Amino acid sequence: MQSLVTFGVFLVMATILLSLVSAQDCDTEWSGCNIDGQICKCDIIKSCDNPFKYNDKTKCQMSMYADVCEPSSCQNNGICLQLKNQEYICQCSGTGYYGKHCENSK
Repeated sequence: MQSLVTFGVFLVMATILLSLVSAQDCDTEWSGCNIDGQICKCDIIKSCDNPFKYNDKTKCQMSMYADVCEPSSCQNNGICLQLKNQEYICQCSGTGYYGKHCENSK
């Protein structure tokens, strides 16, 4: 009976040891970007878990800017297109209006 208990303890210890070795043996390669201060830093690293918040630099950079396309940005069914540096344009084609905010009737 004692040899059975000893064998059981051995199995538990072996399982714990293997899980510790496996946890340190992560070599999944991740690529992506994170915001560091006012810039997006992108890299490729090996890790168990994905350390990146953004898949690419474009998504990282876009997240740094506030959404300037609020419901009131474009009028008369104009479509707001966000540009860099918190700028936007309103696409007024097909609405019968023109102007920065599609506010002027044709």
